[in-house]
Amino acid sequence: RNPRLLGDLGISSPTEQQHPLVSCKMLEGIKMLEGAIPIIKHHHESFDGSGFPGKLKGEDIPLGARVLGLVEALEELRMAGLKDEELAKRAAAEAQAGKGTRFDPLVVDAAVEFLGSQGGSW
Repeated sequence: RNPRLLGDLGISSPTEQQHPLVSCKMLEGIKMLEGAIPIIKHHHESFDGSGFPGKLKGEDIPLGARVLGLVEALEELRMAGLKDEELAKRAAAEAQAGKGTRFDPLVVDAAVEFLGSQGGSW
């Protein structure tokens, strides 16, 4: 983290819940990325409305943000060192565990189908 950049944004001690907003602030004015800003801003919203920053619920969450939220959660498993079949199994279980609460059920179904078709990797 760059303290000067965060200070320029008016943030003295960042929290996990601020990172989507900080990311969006950093991307403001980059014309090529304008369409991605709502996706980035809302990728920590939960399908049941318990997420952040806007407490959006269901289809009020941009579809790209619903996809990115699940992808980020699954990539955290990869970064934890899980590999191949173990990774795919845990990823599918993680997605299913959050289906309808943290994650969009349709996005989960698509992800689980994809994971099953990849032979343990993606």
